[in-house]
Amino acid sequence: MKIITIKGNQNSGKTTLIKYAFDNLKHDGAEILEYKVSGHLQDDFTAIILWRGIKVYIQSLGDINDETDEGQMSWIKDGVKNAEKLNADVLINAFTSILDEKDYLAFLSPKIPCFINVLKQIDGEEMTIQRQKKYFKELLPELMKIV
Repeated sequence: MKIITIKGNQNSGKTTLIKYAFDNLKHDGAEILEYKVSGHLQDDFTAIILWRGIKVYIQSLGDINDETDEGQMSWIKDGVKNAEKLNADVLINAFTSILDEKDYLAFLSPKIPCFINVLKQIDGEEMTIQRQKKYFKELLPELMKIV
């Protein structure tokens, strides 16, 4: 399973980018097998899609209430287990920058994730369409390698 992780500070646009990726894959013909709203803000979701013959499990969390490394890792571990259980080819997820990357990498080993770093917003700047497109252009080639 390939893992694409979006890492960023709180309110940097991780969830927005995941939603943008989901919408773009959907518009590119992805079949939605399952979609569930989740998270404490009811703004996040999990989805299973079939896109160009690959099964993608998307886990959007955003900035969870539990900002401890343990809380973040708990959500990530659940996502990885669910993706493995579903025999997903790709997992797209995100975590807040407070999580120690070494812990995350150690947990995923021997899986080799691709990290896409989301830049911190400056002066409360929104995740604009231009920024979404920029980051999605980084994410898409990683998905295309699998197709």
